[in-house]
Amino acid sequence: MKKTLAFVVIAIAVHLCTTKLYAQDENRKYDIKNSLQISVMPLSSYDSNPRYRVGLEYIIKSKRSISVDIGYGSSDINRESIDDNSVGNNYSLLEIRPEFKKYLNINNYIGFYFGPELFYINMKNRLKDDRFFDYDEDKTFSFDFANVEMKKYGFHIKGGFKATIANIITFDIYGGIGYRIRNTEYSNIVNQYESDYSGIFSSLNNGYKNQGVSGNLSLALGARIGIVLWSSK
Repeated sequence: MKKTLAFVVIAIAVHLCTTKLYAQDENRKYDIKNSLQISVMPLSSYDSNPRYRVGLEYIIKSKRSISVDIGYGSSDINRESIDDNSVGNNYSLLEIRPEFKKYLNINNYIGFYFGPELFYINMKNRLKDDRFFDYDEDKTFSFDFANVEMKKYGFHIKGGFKATIANIITFDIYGGIGYRIRNTEYSNIVNQYESDYSGIFSSLNNGYKNQGVSGNLSLALGARIGIVLWSSK
């Protein structure tokens, strides 16, 4: 609920700002200069695997850019969003997302873009009184304690728009679709036993906790707020 509300607020703010700027300058082209921008993703701390995420983007005059987002998670980040089955301060996450964009002409303040993104996520945690579905054995297991490590990587083809306010503040909303591979492994399991839950139930409700390798479509949807650190004259 918090995540949805935050996203709606950001979307409304961007819409109001960009509508005003577009009306003021609708006939001017989007004259992108060399610039370096930094951004944050306020919604990432509300994810089921919460993290802080910051990005750095370098835009060149050819209206292309290269950027990288880094995400970091720990048990101290928005603790209530971490699964209630977590044990102590064992949760950690590292995320890397390089991205390439091509901007399109709109006006002097708004630029639509599209391009590919690669991503890699590594999450570790220690769980208690939980269960997982094992793809290889086609069974569900429960346990008292266990360490879990999830690795996820893949790509998205994304599109979005960026609005710049006063040549300093940027708002960025995007969406995309791609493919991901996820590999989850358990270790140091205490008191593992077969559970009565069906494989279908487990695969729908445990998500990243299911043990083994799986591939599936991946959706990207997010919002960034940033500032321009430097731009050419």
